[in-house]
Amino acid sequence: MERIVIIDSQTIVRIGFVSLFLEQFPGSQIIECFSLDEGLPYLTRDIADLIILDLKPKEIKRLAAFTKGNRGAKKPKILIYSSMDEEKYALQSLQWGAEGFLPKEATRTEHLNAIRAISCGQRYVSPKIQQQLFAQMVSEPSPVAPGKNEKLSDLESDVARLLMKGMAVPEIAERLSTDIAAIKSVKNSVFAKTGAGKTLEEVQQLNQQRQESC
Repeated sequence: MERIVIIDSQTIVRIGFVSLFLEQFPGSQIIECFSLDEGLPYLTRDIADLIILDLKPKEIKRLAAFTKGNRGAKKPKILIYSSMDEEKYALQSLQWGAEGFLPKEATRTEHLNAIRAISCGQRYVSPKIQQQLFAQMVSEPSPVAPGKNEKLSDLESDVARLLMKGMAVPEIAERLSTDIAAIKSVKNSVFAKTGAGKTLEEVQQLNQQRQESC
């Protein structure tokens, strides 16, 4: 990751990100912007690999419309870094095209996890939001498989939670003292009941990516 744009009105925040990037990606070219207006042009130019943006609620629709109509073929990745309600806006940010959402109270480790995941082509949401996704999958009717959202058994719930944590089938089998074939069967049952196979797989890949080096 060589070219990074940081958009935040607070100088101390920009300084913190500059320090973090120079430590993790020595030699990076870093551009600092004070406001969204100043930073928006970088979304349409092929000069940025990553844009870190402090976004306010009133700016979401404006940015979403702008990025939808103006981002080029080689679009920069976007990490939203915001004090907005994470539970309300994290998934919404991903839906309109951001690669990740990071709350301002996030720890240094979470900062690094988000940056590494996005630099490796993955999306990032916090463990808190992952659990929210899991709760939605096991409690709400599935739009993918209507009528099949049966209640998960205790074993199915355990397997789903471990999948959300990024564990592979053999690891889950060892953790639950069950053979691999049985866990594969339970995994398929979870997917069938919730209609959420794609979501679980994506979150699992995201978690595994955090644990690996690019």
